[in-house]
Amino acid sequence: MCFSAPASFVSGALLTGAGLATLSRNSVPEQRIFAAMPLVFGLQQISEGFVWYSLQTPGQGQMLAVSSGLFLFAALILWPTYVPLAAYKMEPAGQRKKWLRGFLYLGILTSFTYLAGMVTYPVQSQIEKHHILYTAQAPELALKLLYVFYLLTTILPLFVSSRPHVRWFAGLILVANLVSLVFYTNFLVSIWCFFSAIASFSIWWILRPEPKLAEVADHG
Repeated sequence: MCFSAPASFVSGALLTGAGLATLSRNSVPEQRIFAAMPLVFGLQQISEGFVWYSLQTPGQGQMLAVSSGLFLFAALILWPTYVPLAAYKMEPAGQRKKWLRGFLYLGILTSFTYLAGMVTYPVQSQIEKHHILYTAQAPELALKLLYVFYLLTTILPLFVSSRPHVRWFAGLILVANLVSLVFYTNFLVSIWCFFSAIASFSIWWILRPEPKLAEVADHG
């Protein structure tokens, strides 16, 4: 998270609990990947908690390398593939599913490009203005272009979904990105992931069990 180690650990624990609760009550195979999203965000936030701790504690270079690597793997490499895959698995057969398959292919390409970039241009992390700043000596134009593909693969697939509540979630993610981009440009990776993680709490509500017809009739 973008403010402190305790905040990262607390938010990570809450998200992990929400993710486990969502998974435990969801038995639809096609929804399991989407249902696990808060859990993944929770583990991601916990890993950034260890980034905070490592940066603030002398002699923790190895922990910093591992924790920042895990955080960046989730933030930059995992999500461009994970999001379209989750939307694709939930979508019934039809034109939208074909579009989502295309987003999935694009997401896989984006993930591998970020992976290659991180290997070629190692990412450095430091604390600045109460946030964690991640930097790499990569060409700025390439970073901006890749970020466009990142947005295309982590937001648009949710809007393509035929499920209205998933599109509402996409709206929350879009707002999170806009707020991060406008007010926290230099700390975009950390802040955007934090706001998106908070938005993922809504998945517990999105995937709530539908009331049975008998129960609806009883209350009618």
